[in-house]
Order: sequence, then structure tokens, then C-alpha cells
Amino acid sequence: MAGRELKSKRTEKLYSIRTKVVLLFLVFVLPLNILFIFTTYYATNLLKDQALYSNRNTLKVYSNNIDYALNEIDNYLYSIIINDANFSFIQNLKYDYQHTMSKYRLFKELSNNIVRFQFIDFFYISYANSGDFFVNRANVSFDELNNIKKDIRLFCQNNNANIEWSIREISGEHYLFRNIVDANIQIGALINVRNIFNLTRCASSTYGR
Repeated sequence: MAGRELKSKRTEKLYSIRTKVVLLFLVFVLPLNILFIFTTYYATNLLKDQALYSNRNTLKVYSNNIDYALNEIDNYLYSIIINDANFSFIQNLKYDYQHTMSKYRLFKELSNNIVRFQFIDFFYISYANSGDFFVNRANVSFDELNNIKKDIRLFCQNNNANIEWSIREISGEHYLFRNIVDANIQIGALINVRNIFNLTRCASSTYGR
């Protein structure tokens, strides 16, 4: 009888210890685990939000830079139309020495100034019944230049309209294209979209270091 009571007391004590362990787990360990899970979830979402915000800001900076660059090119083209004496001379349909020298000086001016613009790949001027000329960056291939010449010449022969910046596909490549008409002359610029992506990718890599 005494042995049974002793065994019963041991069993009750064992259950009591187990109960205390379970209670300790519920009171201390479980809340800590819940807090850890919540903190990890919150931190992960916070990092995601910060990355999204950073990427959005970076994209906005790139977009603003491109808009600024396009506006700078527009301003330059209009400054040639309004202020450049050589441009005025080639509008004259009298093809004399002065006309020829004005074309040459304008070509040199565009060639010297193309490096001022980060994105620009081509400038061109097309004038009615007297030809055209193209100015391009040094890294433009011979085939690409020929494709551009063929397309723009055909465009200028069949169109006489101001074209705001828009996408134009030429021989499988996509270009930002701008065309301005002034009397009998069309002046414009082209930017290879692929080059813009490459420049922004390089800037992104530098930014991320």
C-alpha cells in the first residue's frame, strides 16, 4: 500500500514537472519564436520596400536624364535653324561656292558638337533637290550608317512633317527619331535605343557598387 502511494506521488511529481516545462515553453519560448518570425517577416518586407523604392527612384532619375538629353538636342537643333548663318545659306537654292562652303562648315559644326550629347548617334540634314549629309559617332558601323542613310532619305523624300521624338525601326534596330522641317530643309537626329539601355545598365552597375 505504501509502495503504491509512493509510486503515485512520483507520477504526480513527474506530471507536475512536465506541466511546468510546458507552461515555461508556452510563456517564454513560444512568444519569442512568434516575435522572431514576425521580426523576420517585417524585416524582409522592409528590405523589399526599400529595394522597390530605390529602384523606382533610380528609374525616375534615368527617365529624367533621358528627357533632359532629348530637350538639349531639341534646343540645339532649333538654335541651328534660328541662329546659324550656314543653315540660312544652304536654304538658298542658288548652288554656288558660298552654298557649298556653308554645307561644309555646317557639317564640321555638327561633327564637332555631336560629342557634346551623351546619347546621340546621328545628326542629318536633308535639303530639297540638293542632297543631304549625315554626321555620326565614330563607333557607328559602316552597315548601320548605310541603313540609316537609306531609310532617312526615303523618309525625307516622302514626308515633309515635324516629327516629335518617336520610335522608328530601321533594319531591325530601334531608334528614337526626331525630324524638324524648316522651309525646304529637314534637320533631325537619331538615337539607338540599345545604346541608351547599355548606358543606363553601366550607370546602374556603378550605382550598385
